[in-house]
Amino acid sequence: NRCNEWYHLDCARLAEVLRDLIDKFYCSICRHDSPNLQTTFKSRCRRGLEHLDPSSREACHKPARGLLSKYCSDRCGFDNVKQRLHTFAASGGNTDLFWDNVKHAQKPEAVVLSHDPLGSVTLRAQSANKLEPLRAALAEVQRHRSAIARNDALFLRKCLLKLAIDRASQISQCGFDGRLCWDDEFVADRGSAIIEGYDAECTEQWWCTESPQCVRHQGWQIIRANDFEKESAKMDQAILRLATLERQIRNQIEIDG
Repeated sequence: NRCNEWYHLDCARLAEVLRDLIDKFYCSICRHDSPNLQTTFKSRCRRGLEHLDPSSREACHKPARGLLSKYCSDRCGFDNVKQRLHTFAASGGNTDLFWDNVKHAQKPEAVVLSHDPLGSVTLRAQSANKLEPLRAALAEVQRHRSAIARNDALFLRKCLLKLAIDRASQISQCGFDGRLCWDDEFVADRGSAIIEGYDAECTEQWWCTESPQCVRHQGWQIIRANDFEKESAKMDQAILRLATLERQIRNQIEIDG
């Protein structure tokens, strides 16, 4: 966390599975004040990236160990290679020949970086041209993820629902609040003001004044709560998919760079 505040993952609109992958976190307030700030993520374990459903909770969401390994642990490395060998054999590959070619391989103990002063300018130019589309894609993914994370309409709807339920429980009326059906733009624009002055409202134009057994809005409390939970789950899945895609692009940038 690079901010001066602590945040729960839910409050920061981050899925629980991203906890270990967060590299630098900046809250929405900091990003608003300094648009160049972006939350970044560590490279993800290769086993998780190659999972049948990388965004699922069953996939590995641990960070890789850096330049010495694409995996978070030896266990993940063994399991992933085992699965790949199984797929290789199932497709008709010769596992005995494969073993002969790799049985003398040794685990890397260090990484050596070489520098060629004469070719550095050309290398940088080629690398920049190759990485430009990836960086553009990365920026687009980050933009979409930030847009979803900054969407406060759902949070405001949940607050409005709680206030409406509390009010309805204190009066002998249906109490359904028509503003629960407003679209995102209206809620984002007026939601905060409505919530702040909810108890001071003197007009009943928004609330249904029928009896608690109102047929038109029967069970509205549970129905709307379920709707919001489904919407919240969809947003979490969208953020998780985009975060997974972001890590994949970052990994490719590291490989190509």
